[in-house]
Amino acid sequence: MGFQFHAETAPVIGTIEEPQPDERVCWHEACHAVIGHGFGAVLASVTVRSPAHVEFVSSGSLQPVESVAMSYAGPVGEMALTRCWSTFGQADEADFLARVEAFQFGGCDGCRMALAAWAAVGLPAGIDAARGVFREGQLLVLRIAQERRVRQAIQMLAQELMERHTVSGKRAASIIEPFVRHGEFS
Repeated sequence: MGFQFHAETAPVIGTIEEPQPDERVCWHEACHAVIGHGFGAVLASVTVRSPAHVEFVSSGSLQPVESVAMSYAGPVGEMALTRCWSTFGQADEADFLARVEAFQFGGCDGCRMALAAWAAVGLPAGIDAARGVFREGQLLVLRIAQERRVRQAIQMLAQELMERHTVSGKRAASIIEPFVRHGEFS
């Protein structure tokens, strides 16, 4: 028994289409990118493909409050979509800060915020000092993201992500720059 191979192209049985990205995810990642750009971070890429994320070439020398703000920017991007603004509740803040204090945290935005807050004050300073940095970063990004031009930058980048799913850092910066200058928030 032998096998014979033919140079014919196999018939196409069907195609798999990539699902449309969730609009909320696009706004989330777009806001991370816009706020990072405004703080002077250099973008490498933005993607809403799983796992959705923004990759930075460098984040420069961010102040701790700016690091918290960049991490909270994702949830704030979702708030910009709905125009319903808020900070974390006190119980959620305490939970994220306690996780980091106990070295039992992950890579979510809330854990990154808590890590930056604790890094700013040091564990001996206590949870209230860390909570102050955590809260200040949230308030900073909420204030910035409510500016009309910043929301426009988020919206424009989110629309591009809906269409393309992944955007190079150079392309993302070209979309953001007419609304938010690189490093202007620092």
